[in-house]
Amino acid sequence: MPTHSVVAQLQQVNWRVTFVDHDASQSRELAEAADSLEEEASSAIAGFAQLHERLDVSNSAL
Repeated sequence: MPTHSVVAQLQQVNWRVTFVDHDASQSRELAEAADSLEEEASSAIAGFAQLHERLDVSNSAL
């Protein structure tokens, strides 16, 4: 039969594993959000570059 000390140690280990799992889950979510933000920023930059190019062409035609 496990002693009180062993039970307390196992509970502490279980708490730490739960915390690590939660931390890993948050890290994955942050990485996914960063990837999404990178895609949105790249798209916005590309759109701005196209607009800038069209404005340059329009201004040179004047």
